[in-house]
Amino acid sequence: MDQNRIEGAAREGAGVVRQAAGSIMGDTGAEIGGRIDELAGQAQRAVGRAMDDVRDTASYYADHANEYVGEYMGDYVDGARQHLDTATGTVSEYVRANPLLAIGAAFAIGVFLGSRR
Repeated sequence: MDQNRIEGAAREGAGVVRQAAGSIMGDTGAEIGGRIDELAGQAQRAVGRAMDDVRDTASYYADHANEYVGEYMGDYVDGARQHLDTATGTVSEYVRANPLLAIGAAFAIGVFLGSRR
């Protein structure tokens, strides 16, 4: 609960009491001040409710965005994993069929990567 809701309710209550006391004592200034405090408290509570709504809405969409992105990206991750498995199988088959060529390619890649330092 937003702090404005609590403070607004307290201010509104104090305003009602002040307004009633002013009315009983015939003090128009206190009566008007109490009414002003009451309205200000209502406005502050409304701000607190709005802040709670914004927080709740942002939280809702953040949670659902995570679910959607996770689900959406999960499909890509699964697809990438399948492609990687296929590529790994293909490379393994190629290395078994052409061991000398694979050693030569590995050596060339090692030399290339080592020369980049």
